[in-house]
Amino acid sequence: MLVDVDWLRGNLDDPRLLILDCSVLLDQAEDGSFSFVSGKDVWEKGHVPGSTFAGFLTDGLSDLFNPLPFTLPSAQRCRGLLQPRSPCTV
Repeated sequence: MLVDVDWLRGNLDDPRLLILDCSVLLDQAEDGSFSFVSGKDVWEKGHVPGSTFAGFLTDGLSDLFNPLPFTLPSAQRCRGLLQPRSPCTV
């Protein structure tokens, strides 16, 4: 579920809420080339209280068989990856 800031602020204390940060940064090298970098370092410096980091690059949260980057895997694989992080049973 995608929510706005006001909704999140009003529901941060809900024990059933799982807040994921899946940030990926685009890094430019000195030679002008680009690469994708996990946003985990930025998340560790400061994040929404109670959130957890789930990286497309580091946690397998991307469909590796899709030619497009950062596409979600099947619902079954997503459940398998996220259920251990969830405060409630899916």
